[in-house]
Amino acid sequence: MAEMFLWGMIIGGLLGKGVTGKDNGAAAGAVFGGVIAADKGSKQVVTGHRLERQCSTVNQVSEERQVVDYKITYEWQGVKGTSRTYNYYNVGDRLPVTVSIIAQ
Repeated sequence: MAEMFLWGMIIGGLLGKGVTGKDNGAAAGAVFGGVIAADKGSKQVVTGHRLERQCSTVNQVSEERQVVDYKITYEWQGVKGTSRTYNYYNVGDRLPVTVSIIAQ
């Protein structure tokens, strides 16, 4: 790149001197030739390409309610009681219940 810049200045100086016949023309030609050569040498050229996949991890917290157990309330011959079951039942299902009464 520096070599192109130098050649641009030399050629620009010669052309500037040749056109104007003065040293000021040579100086102006050298500056313009250097600028043009530097501008031409800095062009970017695509020589290939590649496909990239960009991924990211997203963590999302969610809350979900789950039935863990059922509280069963029952009454038999005037005796009331409660129990818990860990089996899956639907509302309105009949359950087999065994009741034991122990006197204290």
